[in-house]
Amino acid sequence: MKLLVVAVALLATVSGQTPPAHMECHCGVFISVQDGEIEIHRMKPIHLESCDDVEECTAGCSEEWANGAGGGDLDAELANGQTLGHELCHGANELHHSEVHHAIPMVYSRTCDGGWTQTGDQASDYLCCHQGKQVDCDHHPTKPPM
Repeated sequence: MKLLVVAVALLATVSGQTPPAHMECHCGVFISVQDGEIEIHRMKPIHLESCDDVEECTAGCSEEWANGAGGGDLDAELANGQTLGHELCHGANELHHSEVHHAIPMVYSRTCDGGWTQTGDQASDYLCCHQGKQVDCDHHPTKPPM
């Protein structure tokens, strides 16, 4: 019985010194809709040393947007061969938003389980999607509700 108590105490001590497994910065792309803002795309997470690294998180999301997403150019070709606009419309469709009308995609960051904060980065043009595919906003098949 003493051995069990010692083992449990040792395990508690060791586990107490282990940093949390999910110290990550999350980067998302959001658009404004009538009911607020919705996430249409999630970028790869960034490892953080601490959940208090808010500035590092914001800077990391801005850098990912600048380097990995062509700085917001919807026609920029991504590493997977698709354009940024296509990826954003695909992401919106995956999240049940197949129709997007004249939206400006904006980048947000979130440390660990905190709230989303705008980074100040956004797309260089309006995004329009029809049935999950990017379309020219001047020739969008459906008009936004008035």
